[in-house]
Amino acid sequence: MENLSATARVLGSAAPAVGGGMFDITAIPGFDVVQKLFLKLGMDTSLLGKFIFRMSLTLLTSLFSFFTYSISSLTTLTRFISANLVSSATIHSSDVTYLYVMRWLAVNRISTDCRLFCVTSRKNPMSHAVRRYSSYGPFGDGAGRNEDDDDEEVDGDEGGGCAEEDRLGPKLKYTPAPGFLHFWYKRNLIIINRKLDLSYYTGDIPDETMVLTTIGRSPTLLRELLAEARKEYLQAQSRKTMVYTLSPTPFAQKNWDQGRHRPSRDISTVIMPQGSKSHLLRDVKEYLNPVTARWYAQRGLPYRRGYLFYGPPGTGKTSLSLALAGELKVPLYILSLSTGSLTDETLTMLFVGLPRKCIVLLEDIDCAGSKDGKDKKSNRSGGDNSLPSSPPRQPRMSVSFSGLLNAIDGVASHEGRILIMTTNHRERLDPALIRPGRVDMQIEFGYACKATLAEIFRELYSSVDGIDSVTVEEEEEEQYRSTIRQLSEKFADMIPENKFTPAEIQGFLMSYKRAPRFAL
Repeated sequence: MENLSATARVLGSAAPAVGGGMFDITAIPGFDVVQKLFLKLGMDTSLLGKFIFRMSLTLLTSLFSFFTYSISSLTTLTRFISANLVSSATIHSSDVTYLYVMRWLAVNRISTDCRLFCVTSRKNPMSHAVRRYSSYGPFGDGAGRNEDDDDEEVDGDEGGGCAEEDRLGPKLKYTPAPGFLHFWYKRNLIIINRKLDLSYYTGDIPDETMVLTTIGRSPTLLRELLAEARKEYLQAQSRKTMVYTLSPTPFAQKNWDQGRHRPSRDISTVIMPQGSKSHLLRDVKEYLNPVTARWYAQRGLPYRRGYLFYGPPGTGKTSLSLALAGELKVPLYILSLSTGSLTDETLTMLFVGLPRKCIVLLEDIDCAGSKDGKDKKSNRSGGDNSLPSSPPRQPRMSVSFSGLLNAIDGVASHEGRILIMTTNHRERLDPALIRPGRVDMQIEFGYACKATLAEIFRELYSSVDGIDSVTVEEEEEEQYRSTIRQLSEKFADMIPENKFTPAEIQGFLMSYKRAPRFAL
């Protein structure tokens, strides 16, 4: 026994301790048990310490080799499975399919049940997180708020998203954090890996890549999921119009934002001469007909259509553009040329990024420079609309006349889109800008005439909804409509025509939206 202990101490002295002292081999757990076993079997106990020490080194070396080989084998197996036994779909955040999938996850509450998630209060509608969420939030309007939040539950809201929580303050929105997320779809496992593309982080919101993976060589399941997500997304937005504007950040490269949904406006609610409205609708629908596209192609003509809406502010130019996009079910891209940060190169890149079937609304078209490079303001004639001369200011970036023409119908411009230009001062436009081929139809928006005044009144009060119940009880619906027609004619006789814009008339009537008689 003494020889064994002495041998153990000698072997232990050969191994330095972790803390700087010497390692005592007798401190190994189970040493006493093995020592007694050696003595009982009559074996040489002087070899016990060396045996344990060598076995420990052998075991550690074997474990290290095993783990190294296991990791290598697991990596090889993973690559083999990925290449032969699974199907995957890769989606980039810049593609609209990304919105389809993210909204599908939110509606089915998959994103709110994951263990790792991000939280957004949506207090600042222009924050990066809110704009990322609002792109795919259920029925989101793109401004960090859901129109359904006030009266019904919205998936992903804290506590169910009731109206009482809105009164307490901004609600919390939960979105899955980048990384792995799994769920079951039609009894099949789906794994999602969301990766931030930090190497391409040039904007205010980092790009993202989403990879959907399922077990099996057939991609049918993933295609069914994507088709379902697309169908639900488009059905939910069938009564909405996607509106795109210039990205608000002043630091990143100018581009179209992620878009926001606006309730589609019925074109019948846009008050304007009925003949002009019907003519415009027929012309636009004929242009979008596939037969018309082939007709243009067979004759070698550029497939474009341009319109000019001109008139004083508040006469319905922008409203008609939004209603027209809703009627045709196409996205609306709004760009104001009065934005000081626009350049010729930026405008060209924005037009290149347009889809084939859309409406482009160029507001304040008279703000573009003239073709000879001089400021349009210096050529304005006198009169009521003329402005007094002002001291010269520092020059700022703006779109030149030639840059505007190249973007509209240059060699690099896309075909198939509808261009609507608006201006408050048609007389300031260069004839080259509104020549046939660039502008195919011009529509004037003027002040409210007598017929327009009566139509605005009838439109605002045509429905019984919102009117006091006493009024409804006194008159049947048909009698009520007849009364409204009489009141509208009386209202039109009281207001001087061609003096107020339709927006001013609507603003006045909104003060009496529940009492039409008091508007007289």
